[in-house]
Amino acid sequence: MTYSLITAGVEHHVVAGGPDILRFDPPRIVHYAVPGDVIIFSFRVKNHTATQSSLGGFNSGLQPVAPTLTEGFPTYNVTSHDEAPIWVYCAQGNHCQQGMLFSVNSGEGVAPFYEAATGGAVPAPPPVSTSPPPVEGGDHPPLHPQPEVVTVTATVTVGGDIWTTTYGSWPGSPQPTAPQSTEHRVSVGADGQFVFSPSKIKAQPGDTVLFEFNAKNHNLTSSSFNAPGVNSGLFNSGFIPVAPGTTEDLPTLSLTINDTAPIWAYCAQGNHCGQGMIFSVNAVEDGPNAYEAFLEKAKQLNGTATEGPGPGAPPPSESDDAEGGDSEGPGGGAAAMSIPGVIAFLMTAAASFSLL
Repeated sequence: MTYSLITAGVEHHVVAGGPDILRFDPPRIVHYAVPGDVIIFSFRVKNHTATQSSLGGFNSGLQPVAPTLTEGFPTYNVTSHDEAPIWVYCAQGNHCQQGMLFSVNSGEGVAPFYEAATGGAVPAPPPVSTSPPPVEGGDHPPLHPQPEVVTVTATVTVGGDIWTTTYGSWPGSPQPTAPQSTEHRVSVGADGQFVFSPSKIKAQPGDTVLFEFNAKNHNLTSSSFNAPGVNSGLFNSGFIPVAPGTTEDLPTLSLTINDTAPIWAYCAQGNHCGQGMIFSVNAVEDGPNAYEAFLEKAKQLNGTATEGPGPGAPPPSESDDAEGGDSEGPGGGAAAMSIPGVIAFLMTAAASFSLL
């Protein structure tokens, strides 16, 4: 078994499973990851997954491999976007409990990770070797020399606000430029339909998403890719009733995008989620974690939430049935909510909330 050291802008190959093998090899990539590094999971015999151990994280889905297959193994790529730890497990059966775990940038956190997953039955891998990772059927590839990080302080302007940021820059990186923030407008339940329009967008850090709520009584609740219709606890607008015929001064909520990680959301009213009333930011274009797969999951599960409407959300009124019945509530109104560590927003005719 080998352990690999991350180098700048390289691919890192990880083998998942094998004949009578329940492990990722190598089981961890330590030191630090830089944006652009790619971890390539190559799946072997049996039926394994590479699933991120966090809400809304990546998931390769089950990758069945026939015992007779000797080449052309299925792969799944994950790109490192920052230096934060990445925790991965195999979601097949009890493989996770048997120690089929993988981590990037795990550091001292790897021991608690193994303890929590296996109950102490499987010890954490030993410290990293300084050897470069092997290539299947070949010699060790040369390690790229690790560039020296330069600390840079930059001042940028976003929406009239001036921000000063300090960060590590690789030699040869372009100079920082002021980000161009964009406001993305999304209509909620327009023309009596159970849809967000558009239902998926691409957004950059600093962008905002303005949700405009139309007649009936809709909602915006965070979800995870694997459980559409279940409140993930990240944010919840509460139900926002709008009187029939209201076309002006519609209530709005503004969501600020803090990074490029996918965001999954749905309407928690009745079975609206099961009818396709879902929304995503920065979903991948294709593959098992694409928006279309999320939509199909929502319809298959019929949007049935196993949790309540989430913190701060009032129960739907008696006029709010599974068909999204019209509420006699006002088109605007005012309400304040604060959920420490999760959301803080003030709702008026134009409300806003931000992820903390």
